[in-house]
Amino acid sequence: LELEIPSSIDDMTVTVIGSGAFSGVQTIGAVTLPDTITLIEENAFKGSSIKKAYMHRCSALTEIQPFAFSECPELVQATLPRSLETIGERAFHYCGKLKVVNFSGDTANIHEFAFDASPEVKIYAKADAKNVIAFAENYGIELSVS
Repeated sequence: LELEIPSSIDDMTVTVIGSGAFSGVQTIGAVTLPDTITLIEENAFKGSSIKKAYMHRCSALTEIQPFAFSECPELVQATLPRSLETIGERAFHYCGKLKVVNFSGDTANIHEFAFDASPEVKIYAKADAKNVIAFAENYGIELSVS
């Protein structure tokens, strides 16, 4: 199932993916978030079947809280927006198939265990993303810089 979160529901702007909103849901293949999202709360997608998380259009997203995508065994790709400032503790914990994390910007605050127990992860970053590059180098995460 390809899930595209709308930017509004009943004339209300969608700005947050709430805590546990999709936790354990086993029918998600890919999710695309709208540009109105500012926050993904903890455990939002924890333990779900999500394979791809497209957040690159989220021009207002500043934080992915702890455990937001943890224990998603099928997650292979996450695209992160330029606006992202913080990735919380174990946000992508135990994502055994996660291979591609594409940073569009230079996320300043990446918790040291953000990608804990996700051994296949490779970070893709722009040459000017000094914080992201330093994070990958400090924690021995494979890195591709363009």
